[in-house]
Amino acid sequence: MLSTTKKPRDLKVETVKSLTEKINSAKVLAFCNYHGLTVNQLTALRVKIKEAGGELIVAKNTLLARALKISNFLFDSKLAQSEQF
Repeated sequence: MLSTTKKPRDLKVETVKSLTEKINSAKVLAFCNYHGLTVNQLTALRVKIKEAGGELIVAKNTLLARALKISNFLFDSKLAQSEQF
């Protein structure tokens, strides 16, 4: 029996590829800590960013760090794990 679902590793590879493409085509990248926001607040933020021509993406730190490395961005991964990020 063949399974049509993708393996977790394949999904991660696709995510990193997608993030890398978005990073390379972006004019500006902004990072923020969204912890503590309600779903309504996060949705409102997403709408405002979209109205301004942007896109809000939530990604795992490790996958984002890989995409940034592939894109030759200098990024301190310890910063992403800190409370101030």
